[in-house]
Amino acid sequence: MRLPTLINKYINNKRGHDSQITDSITPPPMKKFSRESSPNERTSRSRSASPTKYRRRHPYQVPKHVTISKDTKSLQLNTTHTVAFYEGLSTPVESPVTTPERINIVTTPLTSPRPDFYDKELNFRTSLVKNFADLKLQQPFQTHPIFRIPEILDNIIKHLSLHEKEAINLNENPFKRRAPETYQHALLLYKDEVKAKKVWDEVLKTKRNSNFVYEPSLYNCLSVNKIWYRVALPYLQKELMFRDANKLKRFGELSKGIYGKKKKFTSPNSFTLYKLHQVAPGDQIMEDISTLPLQNVKTLQFYICPNILPPRSWFHVAQNLQKVILPGNRKINDRFLIEASLNLTNLKYLDLRACENVSDVGIVSIALRCKKLEFINLGRHSRGELITDVSLVALGKYTNIVTLGMAGCNITDNGLWDFAQRNGDNVKRLSLNNCKLLTNFSIPYLVGFNYFPNLAVLEIKNLVNIDDVKWLVKFMLWKKYSNHPLLIESCHRITKLLGIEEKKIKKTNAICALSDMSEWINEDESL
Repeated sequence: MRLPTLINKYINNKRGHDSQITDSITPPPMKKFSRESSPNERTSRSRSASPTKYRRRHPYQVPKHVTISKDTKSLQLNTTHTVAFYEGLSTPVESPVTTPERINIVTTPLTSPRPDFYDKELNFRTSLVKNFADLKLQQPFQTHPIFRIPEILDNIIKHLSLHEKEAINLNENPFKRRAPETYQHALLLYKDEVKAKKVWDEVLKTKRNSNFVYEPSLYNCLSVNKIWYRVALPYLQKELMFRDANKLKRFGELSKGIYGKKKKFTSPNSFTLYKLHQVAPGDQIMEDISTLPLQNVKTLQFYICPNILPPRSWFHVAQNLQKVILPGNRKINDRFLIEASLNLTNLKYLDLRACENVSDVGIVSIALRCKKLEFINLGRHSRGELITDVSLVALGKYTNIVTLGMAGCNITDNGLWDFAQRNGDNVKRLSLNNCKLLTNFSIPYLVGFNYFPNLAVLEIKNLVNIDDVKWLVKFMLWKKYSNHPLLIESCHRITKLLGIEEKKIKKTNAICALSDMSEWINEDESL
């Protein structure tokens, strides 16, 4: 037989032998089924072909799967472990452990089937459900029904709004004594070591906590629920207050869409900027809110905002404005006050402390047009020569001032006498600190001759030309015995003089009383 014939015959036999071997896809490893599943389900599941494509194996390595279940003494997962035996291999090769089958049963977190485990120490079977039987899901927080009543909620928000308003005290209490300068000063003021030590400890505590910043919480009420939002929003709109320049800019950007479209918005009763001293002089931060509706505004406060000036257009709209508080403002000058005074006919309260560019011209324009003015504070630490007797005489002639602050101004005895003759009966608080031109012929004699009968607070710190306080002590004792005490705020030197003079007067009064009693006792009864 020829060689080509033998080769062809061998090839044909080889092809016939290969055609007898089935080239099928190897099924995946079998899964372990739950006890509730039937044998038919197991058979049908085991015969179902997996759509996953496997790598084609060698035709002589047909796997035969044998299921082997393993028990563990720890957490029993009851998973199926398969071992594949390949023909032509001497040792079996284990396949990866399959994922436990998921049972589609509607369960709750507490009643769902849990795997069992064996306790190694006690050696008995314990159920996870029994161990966690006391477990309860946390219920969502439910507010008390009383906080859902609008009337009660309105009272709560109202008091919270008042509490935040007191954080920045707009009105100074005229009967509150200022903090002493030293412990010896406290002893001179209170004349009691226990009380003086208590007051001085409070002063030191206040100085240590001076960096404390009060954070308002009324804004957080908007995030509670819809009822709180509806109740708290009008209070926020009525009392606008900003402590951050970035938030003020953001409010200005949003206010364009609110006020430009003339949407319904509550007109605020007060507008406050608190300590925005970081704003640069050239920053036009107030342009975006120049259209703010201020028909109902009564209080305008820019507290320590040296580079922010209220828009002049506001004063044309705010006809009901009663309080203007602008301490420490560098941009306010006489021209601004002249233009503003044209529309401030209802002004009662004006605070221009440390406004060093204001002079007699601006104050006279305020006195001429603001007839209802009751409070004015012009105290300053520098450029006191800009405020003189001219302003003092104009205020006494055209207004009914109750509280007058002239600390650091260049006023003289003549101006103070003229003011006392015109408006002395209305004055309840008078601040003359650091007025270095005043002498013994001014305030001591004015109070001694009762030119200020209703005076309740007198501030006379650092008056270097005053050393005769006899009439001051007599007036203070007379007010004390008439149940209308006078509070005198003075420096350490004047307080010491007041104490010495008070002892002299009391000693003189005691000697006079003893002399009168002796004369009465020794009087001849026959007469």
